Amino acid sequence: MQSGVQSNHLAQHANLVGQGQLPQVRKIREKLERTGRTVGQVAMELERIDPVNFGDRISPRPLLRINGLKDDIVPAASTRALYAKAREPKKIIWYNTGRDVPTDKAARNALFWFDKHLKHKFYLLLTGGMDKVPLARDRRR
Repeated sequence: MQSGVQSNHLAQHANLVGQGQLPQVRKIREKLERTGRTVGQVAMELERIDPVNFGDRISPRPLLRINGLKDDIVPAASTRALYAKAREPKKIIWYNTGRDVPTDKAARNALFWFDKHLKHKFYLLLTGGMDKVPLARDRRR
């Protein structure tokens, strides 16, 4: 089963790089042509960093995925594979769309999820109740 998931993801990576229409993906293809590298080589490199390979490491952090069922960048199968590896708490919210999910609905769902799963930790952080909380560095410097 695992190798089937991996080969499926490898094919998805190759499809994304080989046929994706986003401007960034077209630039990657142009660079490949200039350097003589193949789509298959890039797909193999992407496979190593595919989030599905790290799904079991997300826990104990909550995982919320908001996806379109017809997304051509992050296919539904990829989201399901990541979800299967992650432990609770986890949730997928599906929209019958492509890449562009309805922002207003997605934002409301995300805020509800954050409130339910992160509110207490955020409150402890603000009130000094947590001894050591890793914070992202301020990148404005």
